Amino acid sequence: MARLENGRMVKVSRQVIEAICQALDCTADQRARLLACADRNVLADKDGQVNSVAEVILRIGAHMYDNATVVAMIHALLADRHASMLEEAELNEILSEIVKIIVPSGETMTRIISSQISSCPP
Repeated sequence: MARLENGRMVKVSRQVIEAICQALDCTADQRARLLACADRNVLADKDGQVNSVAEVILRIGAHMYDNATVVAMIHALLADRHASMLEEAELNEILSEIVKIIVPSGETMTRIISSQISSCPP
């Protein structure tokens, strides 16, 4: 408490944040926002571990964030709204536009992904 009163940084453990999310019955979006605000990896599990799929998603996210065209497009779509105000359909539209920017030949990528998925064991 003294650190808070003196204006010093307080770092809450991931376990405490996860417990708060569970106690408040947070949605996935609310949990992600709280973890992000607490400077925690949103895709890590409750113990802070990141699996291979999450790592790939994080790398793709970093790639998108470094793309000036993607960032400008998202800024334009957000206008004066906060990101939490976006509906699921708007998020899907943004993702679709990002794919067009980053992967110009989306059809080829779709075929690659489809063939990989079909070869995966159930």
